[in-house]
Amino acid sequence: MLKESSMKKLILLVIFIFANAGDFEKGLEYYQKLNYTKAQQFFIKGCQTDKKSCNYLGVLYENGLGVQKNINKALEYYQLSCNSNMVKACINLGSLYSQLNQKDKAKKAFKKSCKLGYKPACYLAK
Repeated sequence: MLKESSMKKLILLVIFIFANAGDFEKGLEYYQKLNYTKAQQFFIKGCQTDKKSCNYLGVLYENGLGVQKNINKALEYYQLSCNSNMVKACINLGSLYSQLNQKDKAKKAFKKSCKLGYKPACYLAK
């Protein structure tokens, strides 16, 4: 049986997750409308609970869409998302590391994509 304090923490966590559940969808809607500044606002909130939002933040920062271009932030957000087994984020992470001539880090990201089932990444991981 859960203690009362543990139960309260669990309830607060569930409320927090459901309160932010639509942030990725809202961010994606604005992203598709090319309103990157508004999309970023929702992706930042969504990144706390939905790592797809983190991947999109990486895309925004890598390309300077609605934000100042910042490769380090792009890598950080891609890594957060890749750590949660988001294949697309691992591919984005590997591609960006490749562009930066950081081959070992690129191979590691591509290898993870391969292990997650994205077979084209298997060739890039060699």
